[in-house]
Amino acid sequence: MTDTLPPDPEGLNDNRVHWAAAAFHCFQDETGADDEALGDLLCDLMHWCDRSSSDFEAALSTARMHYDAETAPEPTEEDQP
Repeated sequence: MTDTLPPDPEGLNDNRVHWAAAAFHCFQDETGADDEALGDLLCDLMHWCDRSSSDFEAALSTARMHYDAETAPEPTEEDQP
């Protein structure tokens, strides 16, 4: 983990962390996973996508776009035209 967090222009990233932690801990409780829990969860989500006709790679790409938007620095006066 880094010491410096990325920007949080909407002030909602602590909420997003809370929501993700709830889902992650539920997965850990259900599976007993520990050290490899994040990788296991991602792998199981891939299996879930296979069976639900969801596109994991498309969802991951969308997630990256959302993360980039949710951690983009605030524009400065120098960035203005």
